[in-house]
Amino acid sequence: MIMAKKVIKVGGCKFILLRWRDKWVFPLISYYLSGKDSPIYFALFSWNLKEGKFVRETTVTINFPKKPRGFCCQFVDTQNNGSSIIDWLVDNGFGLETKRSVTSGLTSYPEFYFVGGVNFHKYRRFCDDHPEISKFLRI
Repeated sequence: MIMAKKVIKVGGCKFILLRWRDKWVFPLISYYLSGKDSPIYFALFSWNLKEGKFVRETTVTINFPKKPRGFCCQFVDTQNNGSSIIDWLVDNGFGLETKRSVTSGLTSYPEFYFVGGVNFHKYRRFCDDHPEISKFLRI
C-alpha cells in the first residue's frame, strides 16, 4: 500500500507528515523513562494550520515496565487507537506485529517490533537529531 505524505516547514525543520484517519500527522519517536532497554515511546501529532501549532492526537505505545517484551519491541495501545493502528504502523513502514501480547486488566495489548521498519529508523533519527522539535510539539 502506498501511503500519502505531506511536507511542512516549521521553525526551520521540515516535517514529513503521514495520513492517519482524516488528519496529517507527524510520528514522534522517543523513549519512556522507565523500563528495561529503553522502551519505545511513539506518539502522533497533527498540524493545526489555524493555530500554527502541533497538537497531540494520540500516544500509540503503552509502557508496562515490569512486563517482559521482545528486543526492540513495545506494546501498542489498541484500546485507545483501535486495532487498525497495527495495520497503519505496518503499512507506513514502522515495523511488524510479533503476535505476542501482554494483558492488563481485561485488555490485551499487542507487541510490535519497531526496529524492523525503515520509517521507524528515519523518524527516530530525525527526532534524535532535532531536539528543538520538542518546542514545536510541546512535549
